[in-house]
Order: sequence, then C-alpha cells, then structure tokens
Amino acid sequence: MRLNGQSTSIRLEHSFWGILDTIAAAEGCSTPAFVAKLHSEVLEPHGEPAKFTSLLR
Repeated sequence: MRLNGQSTSIRLEHSFWGILDTIAAAEGCSTPAFVAKLHSEVLEPHGEPAKFTSLLR
C-alpha cells in the first residue's frame, strides 16, 4: 500500500479489513484508496500519526 507516496504495510486483524472494505465500497473507492484518504486527513492537521494502525482500529 502507498501512503503519501511511500510504500508501507499495515497489519490488521481480518475483521478490521472487512470493516474497511465495507466502508470503502460505500464511499465508492478501493480499500487502499480509502486508507490513503484517511491517512491524508490525519496528516494535514496533526502531522504523521505515530500509530496509524491503531488509529484504523
């Protein structure tokens, strides 16, 4: 997955990926695009999150 132009990996439990998949589909985008959007929304006002995976949970 690419976040802010950088390749990264995110480890989440299967149930969390399912939730993200559902939300992304409702938003009309892919899961990676949705996660990248969330990352950008956090990055703008707060800077790089220390624990982005925890934020996703």
